Amino acid sequence: MVGARSDQNLAMRILREPDFAARQRQNVIRLCEAAFAEDFGRLFTRRPGAMHLLAFQDEVLVGHACWASRRLRMEDRTDLAAAWVEAVAVDPLRQRQGIGSKLMARVAAEIRGATIGALTATDVPFYERLGWERWSGDAVEGRADEQLVPLTEPLMILRLPKSPASRPSGPVIVGVREPVVVDGGTLARSVPHLLEEPAG
Repeated sequence: MVGARSDQNLAMRILREPDFAARQRQNVIRLCEAAFAEDFGRLFTRRPGAMHLLAFQDEVLVGHACWASRRLRMEDRTDLAAAWVEAVAVDPLRQRQGIGSKLMARVAAEIRGATIGALTATDVPFYERLGWERWSGDAVEGRADEQLVPLTEPLMILRLPKSPASRPSGPVIVGVREPVVVDGGTLARSVPHLLEEPAG
């Protein structure tokens, strides 16, 4: 569903990553950096092909979230096709006005075709109020340098119509790449058996 929607003076628009003009990209990067006090200069190169949800008030960008496909490698070595959500940001001057909740409600509607929603959270209670659940089990990330490293923030999931009937749990690798090399971290040592490909 690509388009615009207004909700109490909040207009939302979805853009595919290639459709951004240079100025739009800079506005999104500035918003995310203001919200998180972190460098978001690589936002548009880290997730090629991502979908971006933009929220405007009076034609001013006030909120953003994006999602792209990533794999979650489960303990039984099966993969879940996840809609990986990140860069959920609201203008610091307009926070606590319900913008973030409206953003995530629209994201949840847009990713219903995925097997599961996933993200890492700095504000776990906020996402729990919106129906997200904290992952039960160790979680590591497969990086581009083929290393596995522990996630620095809690992993959360949103169960969708295509999600497994039982709540997924246990050790998981996010975005695993093959081949991978396990580093010396405690969490990474706990999931080396997940690196093996399923028999057959």
